[in-house]
Amino acid sequence: MRPPVPKYFMIKGVLRARLEREYAPGARLPSEAEFCKDFGVSRMTIQQALSLLTKDGLIRREQGRGTFYVGPSTPRTETKPSELLESVMRREGFARVVREGVIVAPPRVAERLGEGLRPLRAVDPNRQPHHVVVRLDDPVLFHCPMVFMENVESLRGFSEEEATNLRNYLVKGGFLWVDDFWGSNAWANWEDHISSVLPPSEFPIFDLPISHPIMHTVFDVKEFLQVPNINFWYRSGGSVSERGYDSAEVHYRGIQNSRGHLMVLTTHNTDVSDTWEREGAAEEYFNRFSPRGYAIGVNVVVYALTH
Repeated sequence: MRPPVPKYFMIKGVLRARLEREYAPGARLPSEAEFCKDFGVSRMTIQQALSLLTKDGLIRREQGRGTFYVGPSTPRTETKPSELLESVMRREGFARVVREGVIVAPPRVAERLGEGLRPLRAVDPNRQPHHVVVRLDDPVLFHCPMVFMENVESLRGFSEEEATNLRNYLVKGGFLWVDDFWGSNAWANWEDHISSVLPPSEFPIFDLPISHPIMHTVFDVKEFLQVPNINFWYRSGGSVSERGYDSAEVHYRGIQNSRGHLMVLTTHNTDVSDTWEREGAAEEYFNRFSPRGYAIGVNVVVYALTH
């Protein structure tokens, strides 16, 4: 088990990312009191974080005037995201390149990949992909090779039309990933809802073994990752269980069709999606969680689009 990361060290990482993203060189930073309120920590903790930033040459502190952002300690280089991720994953030992090259996908696989990537081809002027929120009773659901749900503890019953539509979507080849819900009550609520869609007598829920193909589609994942929300992580001093003892054990569970292919993946007591949603928020958070989270995410997407 890894030792807890000191709060001031995590806050330093968050502040560093915030400075590089939101501040121009020479800009004045908020006061220590404002940082204390923002992070919910003591003044000593903020002072320790600021001291590390000063040591890194990112800020300067002037008596009676305040604290100022100096600028990045090293010039940024233009690195492709894929190259950055690959370098970190190689360094951490989460992946190794077995073979490099270009292969032609079989026609069915190419068609499914094309359908899955088409929504990402429409981007706004800032080069950001759009996302779509789909209702379960909307016919558009059947144009999505994969759908994603989170915080399912807030569900309050599927309508008959929603349950029927979701069942038809899944048995006809759709894929559902459910992530970021914590604790026994949240699981009981989700189990009740999905059982109204896929009766457990016909479609039982089972615990995925780490050897399941979805964990090795592209990257060789060796452990089931538990990821906390970044704010919880630094406030708790590095804990990964958001509900204490009630979410201490992470669960990767699935439901498969008659051919043995997964239709539903549930990652319970973890927030895998935060590993790519929050990758730029703090260097320490990225290094600890994002390479393994990306490996799982890539594996799931490729599995969903090719099975």
